[in-house]
Order: sequence, then C-alpha cells, then structure tokens
Amino acid sequence: MKKNTLQGAKETPPDYDADPGKWRLFRTARIARAITSCPEFSVGQIVSIRFFGLRDNVHVNYRVVGMPVYEARAQGKEDSESFPTLLFACALTDFCL
Repeated sequence: MKKNTLQGAKETPPDYDADPGKWRLFRTARIARAITSCPEFSVGQIVSIRFFGLRDNVHVNYRVVGMPVYEARAQGKEDSESFPTLLFACALTDFCL
C-alpha cells in the first residue's frame, strides 16, 4: 500500500516554540466521509491528529506557501513505529470533531 508522504524537510512556524497550542487543532477526530487519498481510513474510524509542520502546497489550484501539515494515525497506534498519514490542513474537511 502506498503511503501518503511529503517530500523534503518540514518547516516549523516561527512562533511554534512560543505558542505550540496555536497549531494544535484537536487530538482525536472521527472520520466523517471517505478520504480518497487515505484508503487505510474508513468512515466512523477514530484517529489521532497532531501538528507536523509547514509545507508549500502546490496540489491545489493555486500555490499556498506555508500550509500546516498534520499527521493522522489510527486510534491506539499513536505511539507505534508505523508511518503516519500526512495531510495538508485543507484535507481535514473530511473529519469531524
């Protein structure tokens, strides 16, 4: 199965050390609808979501510089060594709190 990865080094926001809570959306979420880029996740599944870093997003109709990226893992596997799924902030519309 192909993993959803982002190439290159991640960037950290300049104010991350002073206020890391600003970049946290939520710890857990339930998947509200099928995510085509993440076939390993299913509707209704609970996932853990954590801030990963900032990256430029060229996958949308216009270039977005410094869009937040979040890592998602299935609940219960947050501390496992399995590679997390990385999602741009705009992809989080498929989750509900």
